[in-house]
Amino acid sequence: MICLNIRQAKIEDAEEAAELICMAWGECAYVLAGSNNQKDAQEVIKKFY
Repeated sequence: MICLNIRQAKIEDAEEAAELICMAWGECAYVLAGSNNQKDAQEVIKKFY
């Protein structure tokens, strides 16, 4: 699991932070799906949107 602590972040850091957040969201979806299948993970993500 990805853990990130941002202190004194700048606007320029937003792109990198957004990428890390998306990666973490994807990892969580795989865990919640209980599968390594991308389709299963996408179904989990759809439930939250």
